[in-house]
Amino acid sequence: MKKNNSLLIEVNHTIGKAIAKKARIGYAKTIVGSFPDNETYFRVPCDVKGKNVFLLVDFAKVANDLLITCLLATKTLKEMKAKKIFLIAPYMPYLRQDHAFHKGESVSGFTIAKFLSQLFDGVITIDPHLHRVENMSGFFSCKTQKLTATKTIADHINKKSKNVVLVGPDAESKQWIKQIADFNNNEFVVAKKKRYGSRKVEVRISKGNVEMKGKKAIIVDDIISTGHTIMEAARALKKEKVKSIECYCVHGLFMEGAMEKIKKMNIAVRATNTVENKANIVDISKVIAEGVKKWV
Repeated sequence: MKKNNSLLIEVNHTIGKAIAKKARIGYAKTIVGSFPDNETYFRVPCDVKGKNVFLLVDFAKVANDLLITCLLATKTLKEMKAKKIFLIAPYMPYLRQDHAFHKGESVSGFTIAKFLSQLFDGVITIDPHLHRVENMSGFFSCKTQKLTATKTIADHINKKSKNVVLVGPDAESKQWIKQIADFNNNEFVVAKKKRYGSRKVEVRISKGNVEMKGKKAIIVDDIISTGHTIMEAARALKKEKVKSIECYCVHGLFMEGAMEKIKKMNIAVRATNTVENKANIVDISKVIAEGVKKWV
């Protein structure tokens, strides 16, 4: 398809130009602001008639506001006669809540996914935080692409580090840690985590026959939010007398000063740019561009 038939429109990210260039489609940036009462102002500053539009949104930290932005954006784009409207949400919020643990509790993952499915013709995301629901189709009724950062992270680790052991900080991380380890034939272990609350966890290393002493330990997780899981895993690793500790994540949210706290433990922090952050960045724009090409 010709370049001018598809257009990436960036809402609040910084990787849109790189994605558009690699996908060989057009690029534009929305105008988003606030009225004095904090209601959202939204404007599309270009012609979208007859075009496939890819709306790039960074949902980290202000997800609630950006859901309103998506509502305004899709309504505007449809009025402007866009052909199809796709959402690129490198980090997809709300998916952690896929079950009601208490009476009257909102299962927000399904609610938000239904809302977005009604707005968009398709959704592209990277390594969504799926747990009891194993596939995106379990949440979304529109078409989806679930991309992954595992190969990109594996290549980055392979270029930077030798004599390493990869560490998954909990059982949920095994799906990512095993894929990354397999690319480079690295040894890996998966720790056992007991959660006492959103800010208190206990992590124990279950190393089996893997020798860890004197090696560089690289903790890999899909999301770093408050950082408590990473820090507890690091404390457990220090007891194993590893040479050094680094951590990688797909989505670096780094809430409540998490990055500074982790760095104070002498741990190098690396994250992909699915979310804007100040970590040592692993560029994921090529992965997203390949996903975009499938739908242009």
